[in-house]
Amino acid sequence: MERTATVAKKRKGLGFAYVLIGLGALVLVLAGMTLGLVQSKEAEMKVVPKLPQELGGLMMNRLVTGEEAMEQLAELHGKSLGISAGYIAYYGGGKDASIVWVGATQNEGEARQLTDAMTAKIKQGSQQYFKNLRGKEVGGNMVYSVDSSDGLMHHYFQQGGKVVWVAFPPKWDSAGLEAALKTTW
Repeated sequence: MERTATVAKKRKGLGFAYVLIGLGALVLVLAGMTLGLVQSKEAEMKVVPKLPQELGGLMMNRLVTGEEAMEQLAELHGKSLGISAGYIAYYGGGKDASIVWVGATQNEGEARQLTDAMTAKIKQGSQQYFKNLRGKEVGGNMVYSVDSSDGLMHHYFQQGGKVVWVAFPPKWDSAGLEAALKTTW
């Protein structure tokens, strides 16, 4: 009978040890997940700079980042773009709605290739949505402009390892483009 009580005590002690080990593992997993989220957020913040709350007279009302932004950017083109990160900033609203799309590549060369590929597709006329491609150098940047059927003025340009596409209503176009070119996206 004594022996049975001793074995029962040892088993009870082992059960408690297993519970402690399980709790310790759970804490490590949760800490790892939290650290991963923090690191993921830090990496995203390196790609998404502090954006202006106002652009060309219009206030920012929404910012899309992470997977949601990547999905929306891919949806616009119907395929993967070869970008490593992206974000979309919405300014103004209603008739004055303006949008800035930014795709970050691994380096300047990839951004140039992406810009050149977009330009070639528009030149070929394979994009029915955009017409009348024009390019002009502004402050050392080649800025491309296109007419679209949505009534917005569309422009795109490369900024380092990023490709920036902006769309403004005609009355905000001049101020918006000027502000966009001065912004570090």
